[in-house]
Amino acid sequence: MEIEYEGDPAFLDGGIETLLVTMGELSNHSGQFEDSKQDEHGPDYDEAAATTHTDNGGQTYNFSTNAIATQYDSKSAADLLLCSVIQLQMVQGKDGCTRKEIIAAMKEANNFCKVSMRGGNLEKAFASLLKNKKLNKLHGGKYSLTASEKQNAEKQLAGLE
Repeated sequence: MEIEYEGDPAFLDGGIETLLVTMGELSNHSGQFEDSKQDEHGPDYDEAAATTHTDNGGQTYNFSTNAIATQYDSKSAADLLLCSVIQLQMVQGKDGCTRKEIIAAMKEANNFCKVSMRGGNLEKAFASLLKNKKLNKLHGGKYSLTASEKQNAEKQLAGLE
């Protein structure tokens, strides 16, 4: 395999490996998914006509936190936290996410989650996302994407399909 790359040399130290691993995971799942759809629905299956929707009219996605973090080029605790909320809200369909759920989703992104993303760094990440209006803080200790961030996430997730 030959790869041509122009950009930040730091990407070659670890980013490219993460990208290739994620692409491999996606291609493995994609092929199985496509084959099963055709087997189940026949050769004339129209995926666009069969796309499911959530209650708010948005498309339903099936991506891991790792895949979303790769698409977002996640580098910080705030980036991964946002990707985790996107996964919980837009993939799993949760209206609001607790800190415990968000942290569990972050840990599932083993290509991105680091020990340094805990404690004070995590608190700063929550504060930053709230201040920058990417997350809403709901009553009951839950968080959700703001409307504008949800629209941005829909565009980013469409790039994964």
